[in-house]
Parts: sequence; structure tokens; C-alpha cells
Amino acid sequence: MVSKPIKSILPGSPILRVALGTLLSLPCLAGEGDFPRYRDETAREYVRTVVEAVASGTEGAHVLLSRIQSRMGLNAEAGRMAEAGLVHDPDSVELRLFLADLLIREDRLEEARPLLEEACRIAPGSAQPRIQLGMMLDQAGESEAAREAYRQALSLPEPGHLPHLFLGRSHNESGEPALALPHLVKARELRPNHSNTHYLLWRVLEELGREEEALEALEAFERLREEERLQANEKNRQRDDAADMRGLAASLHLNASLHFLKRGETEEAERHLRQATRIAPQMPRTWEMLARFHQRRGMPQKAKEPMERLVELLPEHAGYRTDLGTLMLMSGDWQSGVAHLEKALESEPDQPQALQNLTRFLLGRGTDRERALELARRLTEAHPDGASHDLLAWASFANGRLEDAILAAREANRLEPANPVYHKRLQQLETLKRD
Repeated sequence: MVSKPIKSILPGSPILRVALGTLLSLPCLAGEGDFPRYRDETAREYVRTVVEAVASGTEGAHVLLSRIQSRMGLNAEAGRMAEAGLVHDPDSVELRLFLADLLIREDRLEEARPLLEEACRIAPGSAQPRIQLGMMLDQAGESEAAREAYRQALSLPEPGHLPHLFLGRSHNESGEPALALPHLVKARELRPNHSNTHYLLWRVLEELGREEEALEALEAFERLREEERLQANEKNRQRDDAADMRGLAASLHLNASLHFLKRGETEEAERHLRQATRIAPQMPRTWEMLARFHQRRGMPQKAKEPMERLVELLPEHAGYRTDLGTLMLMSGDWQSGVAHLEKALESEPDQPQALQNLTRFLLGRGTDRERALELARRLTEAHPDGASHDLLAWASFANGRLEDAILAAREANRLEPANPVYHKRLQQLETLKRD
């Protein structure tokens, strides 16, 4: 597979056999729930050991685990993990691309090449393997072969801006600025805020003697590069290594949970989700995934706590507050549910789910019908689809406005003529008018 592998994992490696035991016996990690307690001072060891434990207990998680190891700077271990994954799944394009990237970073181009060529064969409809192959060939000095790989990528659906960018760069470096220009112009059209595209355009346009356009490209490059510099400075200023490691560890557990969900192992998925919330309780994504996990399994009461934490973390997020309010209504806590939905509409007056759920609740309870009609009208103005007009028909009828109800029902039928519910409602309203 690779002529000089990165210290390939041997079958029956002791590190895999003892990984889980090591995880549970680390002296610095007191037990908490069904995982050890996470500590900032031992974060790297924690992540490393969890990666090994997950790898020893399941197949198919090698892509996410190798990426986590790479983010920690453990490239040799990431390479071994990717190679182990290819043993289980030799047709994995993701693993081949990942391993090839590691090898290219070590300037081991000849070893990366067969991985990329095989990825192209396995995924004939994917642009990414061809883009990476072209980049590797460019680095190896095989310019024409690289350009052919980029052209193949461009022949596929939605290749993005990169094949155009790299083709333009390759032609320019070969002394062909006229051939480079149309590709760079297309790359700029597809990705106008990519500073390197403007830089290459500047060089090509200068080479072609188009000085005014070259100056515009240079100004755009300098503006975008300055924005990137300021963003990088701000990111570095706010950087918190402990918080970064907590985010990395939580991301490991979130990705592991998705992996186990795909395998149908819901208990294991929930264990990882809960551990993610313990490690990074200020990270909204952890609570969101836990809430969705319970909602999709028809367990609204278990979803309530993570939804409440989400609203605490992001009180102005109308979507989260709408979900919590709807959950409260479903559980019979009507006062809290209505309060949350009204609060969501303060943050986002046209939030469709909040408008719809609050309108339906008020109409169903038969209380505050005028408020329900007001909300239904706002919904149709902001989201004029069949469902909105059907709800407006209901609200209009509840307020004794039969003519308005018929008009709304007709509009719902016009927008969705195949919907039998809307058709039946219109028939009922027109019958009432005749009677």
C-alpha cells in the first residue's frame, strides 16, 4: 500500500489491548459517570487514550480518530491509525486522502502518489482526489500531469474554485499567463474573498501589461490580506489553550457519538454525548446534539435539560428558545412554553416555527384568538406558503371572519393544489358560507 509506512500498527498490538484499561485507571482522572473526569492538566493524555480506546473497541472510526490525532500534532500516530483503517476499509477515499496528505507534508511524494491515484479510481465522480493528486504532481515538478488532473476535476459536477486556481497558477509558472488568466478570473468569480486568487491575478495581469486591472487585483489582495491578518491577530489574542483542548476532546466525543449512531449503537452514542457536555459545558454544540438525540427518540422530557442549557448559553437564539417553548407545550407546561415562544419572537419576529406553534397552541386552546390571528398574518407575510395560509384560514374562522378564512384557504389550495387537507378545509368553509 505504502512503500515506507509510518510505523504500521501490528496485529494484536499491546497498546490497543490495554487502551481501555489505561483510560479507566489513569490516576489523574477520577471517575465521573461512565467516563473518567476530564482535567485540563492531563488533556492531551486524555484525548490520546480515548482515541486508542475507541479504536480498540470498534471498526470504522479511523477517519475521525486519525484527524483528532493530527490536530494534536501526533502525525505518526495519525498515520498508523489511518493505515489500520485501510486494513478494515481498503476502499475508503477519506483515509487515502488523509494518509496521502500526511506523506506529502513529509515530502514523501512517491509514497503518496499511489494512494491518490487509487482514490481517483475508487471515486470517479469526486473532484477532491484529483485536486490533491494535481497538487502533489505540481510539487513533484510534473506540471503537465498536474494540469491534466485539474482538468479532470473541472469536468466533474461542482468542482469549486480550486481547480481553476491551481490551473491558473500552473500555467503562469510555466510562462503561459494568457492561458492562466481565464482560470484565475473564474476562480475569483467562484471565491471572491480568496486573497491568493487576487495575488495570482495581479501577477498575471502585470505580465500581460494590463496595468489598471492589475492594480485593482493588487488592491483587493492587500485589503483581503489585511482582513486575514486582523482576524488572525484577534484569534491569537483570544486563544486559550485549555479551552482549545476542551473543545478538541468534546469534538472527539461528538464525532464518536455520530459514528456509533450510524452503527445503531445508541447507548454508546449517548455515553459519548453526555461526556462531551461534561468536558465542555459552555459549548452549545454539545447540548444541541444531546437534545436532538433525545428528541429523535421520542423522549422530550430527557431533551428538556439540554434545551434549557442551550437557552442559558444563548438566550437570544430564537431557534433554541422556540424548541424549548415547543417542548414545554408538549409536556403540559403551557405558561412556560408560551413565555419562551413569545421571547423567541422578541429576538426574531419572523421566526416561522415560533409563529406557527404559538398560533396553533392559542387556537387549539381557544384562548386569545385575536393574538392568534395577528400571529397567523405575520406568518403568511414572512413565509407565504400553503401551510401558512391554511393556518391563517383557521385563525380567521376562529375570529368569525368567514370571508377572510375562505380567501386564505383558496390561497393555500392555489399554492399546494395536491394537498387533500387544504382542499377539504376549503370545501368546509365554502359549505358554511352557502348554508
